Amino acid sequence: MRRRNWVVCVRRSALSGRYRLEGACNQCGLCCLDSFAGRATRCEHLIVSGEPGQPFATACAVHPSRLPGMTIRMVDRITGEPLALGLCQHTTPDEVTLIRERGIGKGCSLTVIEQYTPLVR
Repeated sequence: MRRRNWVVCVRRSALSGRYRLEGACNQCGLCCLDSFAGRATRCEHLIVSGEPGQPFATACAVHPSRLPGMTIRMVDRITGEPLALGLCQHTTPDEVTLIRERGIGKGCSLTVIEQYTPLVR
């Protein structure tokens, strides 16, 4: 059996708590896609039935049992080869950042609402 050197992919943003999401998810799948070492990746649990970015193009195989921060494998989008370990960002503050980066304006049906109000002096 071949040993793999797993890399845990975690992104943190100072803006994570500044925004919130509003609307109903159209299951475009863009929030579950990424790249690693120059290769296009997806969450191992993402079932792709259409073109990501289009409504209802994907589904999550573990949707009812997924947990915020659960460990997931990111696999090559074409071959399915495991490339890295990541954390599911579902319902975490970083989920908003991911959706802002990957989905808004590219097929995601959600709206990002700014909830930060600067202090007035």
